[in-house]
Amino acid sequence: MKAFFYNLLIKYKQMKTTHLFNMLGISMMLLLVSCNSNTTFKIEPPITKLDPPFTELAYNPLADSTFCLPNGTKIKIIASSLCDSVGNLLSSPCVLKFRQFDNAVSIFLAGMPMRYLKSEDNMSLETAGMFELRASSNGKSVNIIHDKPITITIGSNFTDTRQGFFKMDDNTGDWQLIGIPSWQYNPTVDSLKKHLSSLKPEYSIPLPPNFYVFDLQRMADVFLGDDYNRINKANMRAMVENMKKYGLQPLDVSFNSNPTIILDGNRYDYGEILWKSDAPLQIPNWVKTNWGWNYNQQTKKYDELSSIQKINANKYRFSIKDTKENRQFSFILEVVSHLRYLLRYTPEQLMAKQKECELEIAETERIIRNTRLIEYTTELYSMGVFNFDRPVYYSQMKPTLNFTINNVPVKNSDIKKVAVFNSNLTSVSYADSYNPVVCPFFLGTNKIILITQSGEIGIFTGAEFDQLMSTDKFNADEITIDLKAVKVDSPDELRSIL
Repeated sequence: MKAFFYNLLIKYKQMKTTHLFNMLGISMMLLLVSCNSNTTFKIEPPITKLDPPFTELAYNPLADSTFCLPNGTKIKIIASSLCDSVGNLLSSPCVLKFRQFDNAVSIFLAGMPMRYLKSEDNMSLETAGMFELRASSNGKSVNIIHDKPITITIGSNFTDTRQGFFKMDDNTGDWQLIGIPSWQYNPTVDSLKKHLSSLKPEYSIPLPPNFYVFDLQRMADVFLGDDYNRINKANMRAMVENMKKYGLQPLDVSFNSNPTIILDGNRYDYGEILWKSDAPLQIPNWVKTNWGWNYNQQTKKYDELSSIQKINANKYRFSIKDTKENRQFSFILEVVSHLRYLLRYTPEQLMAKQKECELEIAETERIIRNTRLIEYTTELYSMGVFNFDRPVYYSQMKPTLNFTINNVPVKNSDIKKVAVFNSNLTSVSYADSYNPVVCPFFLGTNKIILITQSGEIGIFTGAEFDQLMSTDKFNADEITIDLKAVKVDSPDELRSIL
């Protein structure tokens, strides 16, 4: 792809050189053409109210300025880089007008063309991002001084970086390859993702069903700091009920030997630890009534019926057996923390912190969604419409199209605009003619929109197109497509419908 762009650039530069030597002859030809043709290229938004607006930026042309827009675009202008139409250095304040088109829907709504190399009649441009930059001072257009270009960086979520940089001819609507942009992965995305991973709440209340304590009474003791004066004075029944607000599941399994756990170099009894299992546990009732000891009539000693075995640094196997019924049960738990780290906050405080964390997570995720993955940077030597693109071929199918909207026929004379989008909304094509209607299609899934002279909008979705293709109707020379009437109030709404 890069070799393709370089070859086009060489061809473009050769054309410019030839152009200098043949300016007079070409000018005469253009004059003759203009005298014999009424066709003039004009940008015409198909739905006026949805024409993407410009952002206006006040600029002092005698100062260096960098404009950072909310969508991440950066426009850097050095001092004394703008001039009027005759080349005089601009000194009076001016206004920059900028708008950006991130997908083919916004390109369509602006009325921008996307066909490339019209003479070959089989190629379109697939955009990674298009923008328009204009400037004026005192109501008059402003130009860029040729050796003081404007540097612009725009973001894109189109991750295939094999892009060329194109400029649209304002007079013809043709696209010319003028360079190959530099690019980088947006470092902001990685930092935002790292921040997002750090926002995971330490504890979520109520805790998941696989988090456990052995005994809520022991948990209440820890909550009171194992202070026996406080414990003796406390209403322990109420304290136990309060412990339930944390959402922990009590195992109610006793170990009379009171085994200890080593955590961070300190020794704790098993009842003051917050535990978790890989999945929720089902503890048999007989385990909960087992007291951990059995008097052996033969040995005249008590046999311990429960044990704890350390598996690794934080995991333990708990085993209980019933010698009378000849049965046993075991389960594995992992140490989460000492209970005091959970109990330093009340359930209400934890829920408030959790809500605060959830709001920050939602906001960070929103910022990530709106942050572009790739940043393209290039220099502008003129004002106009520019595009980061690569050429794609149209499909060979080109049937004559007839349309209905909700099964009501649409006359060709009533059609204002027909456009076809590719599957991922990175390119759009327009009808070559309207009597009859003939329009280029893309390879794969296509999506169609029709706008009537009265403003009615009809849509044919990608799923409907694929279903139509499965019937092999596109092999016919003429087909009728039934569109669904829709109302569209915003670009995002149109994009979601398509």
